[in-house]
Amino acid sequence: MPTSGPSFAIETAGFSQTPPLAVVQHRDGDRQRVTPLAPQRFGVQFTMDQEARDLLCYAQELLGHQIPPGDVAAVFKRALQALVPQLERQKFAATERPRPGRSPSADPRHIPAPVKREVWERDQGQCTFVSEAGHRCEARTGLEFDHVQEVARGGTATVSGIRLRCRAHNQFTAECTFGAEFMRHKRLAAAEALAATRLAGRLPAQAIVVSPAVSLDDS
Repeated sequence: MPTSGPSFAIETAGFSQTPPLAVVQHRDGDRQRVTPLAPQRFGVQFTMDQEARDLLCYAQELLGHQIPPGDVAAVFKRALQALVPQLERQKFAATERPRPGRSPSADPRHIPAPVKREVWERDQGQCTFVSEAGHRCEARTGLEFDHVQEVARGGTATVSGIRLRCRAHNQFTAECTFGAEFMRHKRLAAAEALAATRLAGRLPAQAIVVSPAVSLDDS
């Protein structure tokens, strides 16, 4: 298979904001590019494996005359239109038919779906950290729902009590509150617990030895 794939012009009309263009270098030397060609039109280049090519061909067959023959960009656009709502449901419980409110969870770290939806819309899917110079973090990936007041200090999962933070600024705020060493031990304990959980699925219980972990409250 060639190391570079064909380029496709893809219309992005309807997006209110264009994210930064990405170029990804893979170990095999393959490069993925998104290049502006004209207003609201971009050239996309990437390499796909055999499975992806087979799925593309099958999708074209299923679509039939719904799209012009050979219009690969239209296939990818339809695929993204189907994928994005799924990701929105996973990320912030997006739905067109919200369910009636449920009883509050006994877990103080649980964030109800309605709260996630409102917070995401309010914060516009962007990290809310603002520097001393007044610059807001521009991160839109790797976002986390963060308690304004730490759970360990009585924070609640309400719209006013939750905000969006990128992982780096979430950890930075936690270190400012609890101390860098405290948070280092907390992350180490979490990593040990995760490793033990994964190991438990492969080895008999009597074969697992886990070093003591420090019990810490989430921020």
